[in-house]
Amino acid sequence: RKDHRLVLVQPLTYVNRTGEVLPALLKRFNVSVENLLVVVDQLDLAPGMVRVKPRGGHAGHNGLKSIEENLKSQNYRRLWVGVGRPRSGAEQIAHVLGRPEPDDFVRIQSEITRASELLWSMFLKLEKSETSIQGDFWENFQNEVNQRPTPRP
Repeated sequence: RKDHRLVLVQPLTYVNRTGEVLPALLKRFNVSVENLLVVVDQLDLAPGMVRVKPRGGHAGHNGLKSIEENLKSQNYRRLWVGVGRPRSGAEQIAHVLGRPEPDDFVRIQSEITRASELLWSMFLKLEKSETSIQGDFWENFQNEVNQRPTPRP
């Protein structure tokens, strides 16, 4: 049986300083950048839609910019959570930091819960096996999350 560890971290800094704590945390828990999963809001996805990407750029997101600057890498996984675009005339910052519309909130919570439960279930199966977190673990997680159809508005 492998010694696996799942660490959840919620930064207490402003979004544009999110990455500052990560190098020390990755070192403390002996986690590679490739096994880091960052949950991040995405204006270009419909509310409640989630997608996993294995790596990539920051797409203009200040939190991801901070992470990339501090880790000197783009090779971490992202769990994009759709929050949709603000209604016309509304500011993006107020939209992202504000409370979603009730229907959107239900969709967002539902999909975050689904992805979280899937990750936990897969992690528990991994714990019982002799395999490492490398290999098919992340690819299987990504495939399961990304196969979900787009939520209806």
